Formats: sequence, C-alpha cells, structure tokens
Amino acid sequence: MKQTLAVERLVPWSRYNDTEAQIDGYLDGHAVSCRVLVFGSEWDLVRPGEPLVADITFQRYGDVALVSDAPALIPIRGVSYVAIGTVVEREDDLLQVDSVLRLEVDLDLTPGMRREIPDVAVGDTIRVEGTFELELLDE
Repeated sequence: MKQTLAVERLVPWSRYNDTEAQIDGYLDGHAVSCRVLVFGSEWDLVRPGEPLVADITFQRYGDVALVSDAPALIPIRGVSYVAIGTVVEREDDLLQVDSVLRLEVDLDLTPGMRREIPDVAVGDTIRVEGTFELELLDE
C-alpha cells in the first residue's frame, strides 16, 4: 500500500549483505521500523528528516488468530511486530486492516513454512505477527 513514511534514520544491515537495511520513522504518527532492499543509487533516496513515499506492507510470518482484543501495534524486535485490528477488505491473501493505523497485511508465507490461516472475513478482528516490508517506488 502506497504510504508516506517520515524517515528518522536508515540503518544498513551490512552484517548480512550490502542491500538490506532498516528504515526507522513515523507512519501516521506511529513509530515503525521497516525492512527494505536498497540497490546502488537508491541509498540516496532515503534521507533522514524527509518524507518517503513507498509501498509498505505488513508481511506475516506467524499464525493468524481471530481475537476480540482492542487494536494494537506491539513492537517485538527490530522490524517485527504483533498487529491487532479489524479486517475491512480482503482480496485473496491480501487484507486491509484497521488497527492503530491502516495496514495492508499479506497472508502469504515463504514456501516451506507451515502455519494455519483461519477463514478470515471482513469484520473479523485478527492478531498477526509480521514485519513491515518497505519497497522503494520508481522515480
């Protein structure tokens, strides 16, 4: 989902490779950390103190549970969070969820991971663990 992130800082993950990084900033006033792949001159696109328009998705890595909890976005570690919110739209494995901020939740998992997906419908409140994934947009 195309959103504007107020960038605080860009942290290269050079320990792993030269393209992965973490962008810390504010999304609709909420502090978030996002994983991003950055190639070549794209490093110059991310400037602390400036807004960044990007495609930001909440990519699940754990189970999805139906709950009756209040909306929340709970940091776990780094770019990992627990999100609780109400499904307002579903198109295949992509959900639009109203939480403390609007989230696009991708239910797809990496191949080989076995997790349960309940029959999630519009109006359901869900709890999902995942990461914020940011994709830079072509200029």
